[in-house]
Amino acid sequence: MISALRKNYGRTLWLTRLVLALTILFSNLFSINTFFGLMQMMGLAIGNTVAGYIIYVAFNLLLTEFFSRVIIRFSFNMLRIFTIPYSEFVVLFLLAISASNLLAGVIKLVYFITPVAAVFGETLISFVTNSIAFFCLFLVTKKLYLNDKNAPYIFKWFAILFLGFSAVLAFFL
Repeated sequence: MISALRKNYGRTLWLTRLVLALTILFSNLFSINTFFGLMQMMGLAIGNTVAGYIIYVAFNLLLTEFFSRVIIRFSFNMLRIFTIPYSEFVVLFLLAISASNLLAGVIKLVYFITPVAAVFGETLISFVTNSIAFFCLFLVTKKLYLNDKNAPYIFKWFAILFLGFSAVLAFFL
C-alpha cells in the first residue's frame, strides 16, 4: 500500500479525500438535519437537497483536513519527529479518520432500531471508534517508520494528543 502511495501522492490524496467524504456522509446521517437547522437559523435555507449534502460534506471535509494537518504539523514539530514522512502520515491519518467514520456509521445504524441510543451513544461511539482507529494507525506507523526505542515515546505523546482531541470533541458535541 505504501509503495502505491509513494508512486503518486496527489492521486492517493484525492482518493483518500473521496473516501473520507463518503464516510463523513455515512457516519453523520443523523446529525445532518441539525446542520441544516443551524444553517436555516442563520438565514441560509439549504434544506435536504443534494446541494445541501454536498455543502455539508465539503464543509466537514475542509475542517477535518485543515485541523488534521495543523495537529500533525504541531505534534511533529513539538516532538521533533523526523523519521516519519509528513505527507505519507497525513494520508494515513485521513484514512484512520475514514475508518473511524465508517465504523461509527455502522454502529449508528442501531439508531434505527432504538432512537433512545442516539441521545447517549453519540459521544461514546465517537470516542470508541476513534480509539480503535488511532491505535491501528499507531500500529501501522510503528511497523513502517518507528523502531522499538522511540515507539513508546511517540505512543505516549500521541495518546495525550488523542485524549485532548477527544475531550474537545466531546465538549462540542
